[in-house]
Amino acid sequence: MKMYELFLTCPKGLEKICKKEIEDICLKKAKLHEGGISFDGSMEDVYKINLHSRVGMNLLLKLLEFNFNDIKTFYDFVYNYKWHTIIHPKSTFSINSNIIQENSIFNNSQFLSLKIKDAICDRIRKSKGKRPEIDKKNPQISIRSIIDKESCKIYINSSGSPLYMRGYKKNQHKASINESLASGLIFLSNWDKKTPLLDPMC
Repeated sequence: MKMYELFLTCPKGLEKICKKEIEDICLKKAKLHEGGISFDGSMEDVYKINLHSRVGMNLLLKLLEFNFNDIKTFYDFVYNYKWHTIIHPKSTFSINSNIIQENSIFNNSQFLSLKIKDAICDRIRKSKGKRPEIDKKNPQISIRSIIDKESCKIYINSSGSPLYMRGYKKNQHKASINESLASGLIFLSNWDKKTPLLDPMC
C-alpha cells in the first residue's frame, strides 16, 4: 500500500486535540507543528480523515520537496514534476503560498505563487498542448506551497474547501468561530458524548 506524507491544518492552539482525533481515526502517530500535524498515511486514510475529522481544516498531501539556491533551480524542480498527470488543461487551479523564513530569492508570497504557476502551466502546455486556468475563488484543484529559507514543499489540498464547510447549511452567515474551532472546544471540555450538551452561547 502506497504511503503519503500528509499535513492536516487546524486552528492554532488545537494541535494536540487534532493529533488525538487523527490517531483515533487512523491509528497513525502524528507530529505536532504550529497550525497543524504531520503524519504518513495511505489513500484510505486520506478519505477517512476528510470524512470524519471535525477539528482538522485542510488535509494536504505532499507532492514534492526540494532545496534550491537560485530561481532557475527552483523553476526546474517544479517544472519537472508530472503536473499533467493530475491537472487537466480544462481544469482550474489555484496556488496558496506561505513563506516561513525568507531567502534571497523569495520574500513575497505572491511572487512565489507566480513562479510556481508559470512552471506548472509550462509543463502542462508542453505535455498537453494547452494550459489550465487560474481560479482563485473556486478552483477545482488547490495547490499549497511552503518556503522555509532555501527549502520548498509543495502540497495538493485533498479537502478542497475547508472541512468545516461541509455544505449541509443552506444559509451561511458569519459567526465568531468556525466549526473546527467549536469542535475543538467541545473536545477540550471532555464531553462524554452521552450527557446532553447545552451551549449557553448559542
